[in-house]
Amino acid sequence: MTSPEMGTWLLLLSLFCFNAVFFTGADGLGFEVEARRPILHRSSLLFDVKRFGARADGRTDDSKAFIAAWKEACRATGKVKLLVPKGVYLIGPVKFAGPCKNVSSLTVYMKGYLKATAKLSRYGSGTGWVEFGWLERLTLTGGGTFDGQGAKAWPYNNCTTDSKCKLLPTNVKFVAMNQTVVQGITSLNSKFFHIALVECKNFKGTEIKISAPADSPNTDGIHVERSSNVCISRSLIGTGDDCISIGQGNSQVTITRIRCGPGHGISVGSLGRYENEGDVSGLVVRDCAISGTMNGIRIKTWANSPGSSAATNMTFENIVMKNVTNPIIIDQSYCPFSSCISTEPSKVKLSDIYFKQIRGTSSSAVAVALECSEGIPCQNIFLENVHLELSTGEETSHFIIGKLYRVRFSRSIIRKKSHIIKRYLEKRAYSNHTNCTVRTFFRFELRRGLSSAQKSMESESEMVAFPLLLTPIESNYRACTIPYRFPSDNPKKPTPTELQWIDLFLNSIPSFKKRAESDTSVPDAPVRAEKFAQRYGDVLEDFKKDPESHGGPPDCILLCRLREIILRELGFIDIFKRVKDEENAKAISLFKDVVQLNDAIEDDPKRLENLVRGIFAGNIFDLGSAELAEVFSKDGMSFLASCQNLVPRPWVIDDLDAFKVKWSKKSWKKVVIFVDNSGADIILGILPFARELLRHGTQVVLAANDMPSINDVTYTELIEIIAKLKDENGQLMGVDTSNLLIANSGNDLPVIDLTRVSQVLAYLASDADLVVLEGMGRGIETNLYAQFKCDSLKIGMVKHPEVAQFLGGRLYDCVFKYNEVVS
Repeated sequence: MTSPEMGTWLLLLSLFCFNAVFFTGADGLGFEVEARRPILHRSSLLFDVKRFGARADGRTDDSKAFIAAWKEACRATGKVKLLVPKGVYLIGPVKFAGPCKNVSSLTVYMKGYLKATAKLSRYGSGTGWVEFGWLERLTLTGGGTFDGQGAKAWPYNNCTTDSKCKLLPTNVKFVAMNQTVVQGITSLNSKFFHIALVECKNFKGTEIKISAPADSPNTDGIHVERSSNVCISRSLIGTGDDCISIGQGNSQVTITRIRCGPGHGISVGSLGRYENEGDVSGLVVRDCAISGTMNGIRIKTWANSPGSSAATNMTFENIVMKNVTNPIIIDQSYCPFSSCISTEPSKVKLSDIYFKQIRGTSSSAVAVALECSEGIPCQNIFLENVHLELSTGEETSHFIIGKLYRVRFSRSIIRKKSHIIKRYLEKRAYSNHTNCTVRTFFRFELRRGLSSAQKSMESESEMVAFPLLLTPIESNYRACTIPYRFPSDNPKKPTPTELQWIDLFLNSIPSFKKRAESDTSVPDAPVRAEKFAQRYGDVLEDFKKDPESHGGPPDCILLCRLREIILRELGFIDIFKRVKDEENAKAISLFKDVVQLNDAIEDDPKRLENLVRGIFAGNIFDLGSAELAEVFSKDGMSFLASCQNLVPRPWVIDDLDAFKVKWSKKSWKKVVIFVDNSGADIILGILPFARELLRHGTQVVLAANDMPSINDVTYTELIEIIAKLKDENGQLMGVDTSNLLIANSGNDLPVIDLTRVSQVLAYLASDADLVVLEGMGRGIETNLYAQFKCDSLKIGMVKHPEVAQFLGGRLYDCVFKYNEVVS
């Protein structure tokens, strides 16, 4: 790579602290009406509905004025704003349709209070009262209200008894939209759904308020169907049906920070009612509160499905339930009608579904009901850290288990007041589809104390050895690069190396304490942060006195694990979340520039070296290093400007030239990459490298942490990052991503023991022919000398002086260790 190329690349990296993601406006189209002169407002054209005849008296039908204003706004050129001033507007069904060819941005400022006409004869079946369609970059904001006047229409809703009923109108409907932003609006008393998205892409909804009585029929808060890259966050929803419902054909939908209740909870489905339904994948529901609802998290599919479909790769995480009747439910015999005849099992395949960190109270004896299809049993359903306390007088709570494949429950309990129920269920599940018998072990357990918590960090029943490790594993593998002690060392006295590493972790305590103190999700965070510092410091001092204490002797895995245990016991789940979110956003804004810079290099070996250097430059973003954490706290990531030149080659371990030769001659079938940090590391380093592999026809599996640890990227975060980077066609800067898979590694530390990975990852990796371990923790400190049955690559930057000393290199030296297995 030439010096100018290197300078440009690192300049981009150094600038990502100062970049932000901006959302633009939208386009639209209208209807033939008489033109009015717009008002020039600052640099935009402003169209005020009152200037087009809107009375805003709550009695006069203002529909024509709204349509007229929209038409002229759509005809305009440049930046356009449509204003609905404060006032009460009575309007019938209106459609704001597009495209608006000459409008560069269109923002609807809805400050008024809109009332829907109660005359049902004016609405078609399943239409929207206010409908936006076929538009690019629309922004709807302003704090206004859409009042559907639903109370007068609900008595005519007979859909619970008649499968051929006439659907009432949705309050606000979006059809075939792209790059839409909805912020700060309110929907009241809809006749049917409050908000519906159909065939939309890149939709962002935030600060939305939705309200209807708990007994209002079919008043789903937000319904999403056949849409992709949807993000709904920071909203309050209380209604008579699902707070949010995810219909068929959706991909990469993220739901965060929703307060739901009353209602029926957050649902996937119903699915499988019609032929040719699309699959559902990439759903993430996280950081939500559900209170006083019929259901919490529900997945529902119809029996007698006329066609086959799938719902897969869904995560429900960090959800608080309060007095919820059915906190977790899978129902594959769903039918809402009063009379249902089921003759065939559901043909919707459910797989790879994670319920994690779900806690609170259940108002019924059944806390979790998993009733899967007898025709296609559920596969890979994971419940982890599910803590539900009974709020009724029942003596016990129950789990109903239907047809299941590969189900794992770990660290999950149900409690009634102070009573802890420990249960072990052993069950055989039968699959009519495969004619095989699967034996599954369900485990519900709570353990107290530091040593027992350490044992429960991972359940033996759910973790397996990485299948590509050279066998026999017992004699060929140990998750340790640095020899902390030898058999001849005194077991009661710490070795110099152990003392060196104990001091390294002691020096990191202030930076971790500072992060914990600022964690706003934890009550009394400063007090608890002080407790963390004291407790972890005491543990490390204990090791100096007796290296066999706390499960020792100590190595980097044990020292990391004990730190995470203490943080989690004090309520700190992700103390680096804020900085990760900030750095992810900044890096995402630079992804396009970095990829274009790489693509501009025509010489294949030079482009590969540029990608590798990008991985090293991105890998600097590591807050597990006390030195880097201190620099980051003072200067952000501006220290990257001082790294405009990586240490010159040859690096301390440098097999890049050999890898270049293989790269030019060999095309790997499948590559598994164990990824490291958030921010520039994953987004500007690893993902451009993975994209290049995809261009070569290689299938890529990105393995990310199960739980947060330092600033490492997690599985759910990685799903969200990639969803944001994909274009409307699901591509990464023009490269198809159908061969890109994201796997939960099962790991919860910045280092990894490859004898303990998730079964899902083990399955996906079984036929890979290249394994990549990226980062200092995974690639250097624990697995530098790991041997595999296939080719392997360990790549990372040396950020600890102790590691540099062991390797005989320099601080910020680079490791690129490639091993080829000859058939």
